[in-house]
Amino acid sequence: MLYKKSEIDKIVEVLDRGGIIAAPTDTVFGIVGKAGDPDVLQKIFTVKGRPEEKKIPFLAAGCEMAQNLVKTPFSPFLEEALERLPVGPVTFVAPAAPAWGAFAAPDGSIAFRIPDDPFLSAVVRELGSPLAATSANRSGYPVLSHAEEIEKELGAILDGVVEELPEGRGLRRSSLLWKRSLFSSGWAHCQKRKSAKSSPSRPWPSLSAQGIHAAPPWLKVMPR
Repeated sequence: MLYKKSEIDKIVEVLDRGGIIAAPTDTVFGIVGKAGDPDVLQKIFTVKGRPEEKKIPFLAAGCEMAQNLVKTPFSPFLEEALERLPVGPVTFVAPAAPAWGAFAAPDGSIAFRIPDDPFLSAVVRELGSPLAATSANRSGYPVLSHAEEIEKELGAILDGVVEELPEGRGLRRSSLLWKRSLFSSGWAHCQKRKSAKSSPSRPWPSLSAQGIHAAPPWLKVMPR
């Protein structure tokens, strides 16, 4: 079934009862479902044909929801990254909070993003839960980039497909990964984070342009 982005109530209802849908994210079309529900994650793994040990990142509506996913205290580098790096394309990897330990990678980490697209942010807030999100394709195959393609290939095993692209831009083809093996310090600057958006027609801004100082080598640009 195809949904418009304006049908947030219907989309949230599907997700809240354990359904999975394909929706545009800040990078590619993704398959999303309510995080924290093992049955939902199992559905996603089945649709993808993805090994269960390859964990799925989460989408959080803002720092407060992200904070609940992650074990504290945090690294100063992570604090500054949350404050200054652009929302949307950045994947943060940090130790999982105890409540989310069952969904963590073997090293105990959990990955999350804070969506830039207003539609996706609204869905997560309305649902009141993070979303598990992975690219809309079968594992090992190219990512499907149009709602019509997804409906044709995966529609029979999904509970819906959202038709439209993120507002004000096309789908981005790259993302950033911020990861550190050890974390310390606190969460003090999270609420002061400002969105530093960049044009999809230009490379992502350098770390120095974003004001990140002494950035460690584990910040990488990852092609999608």
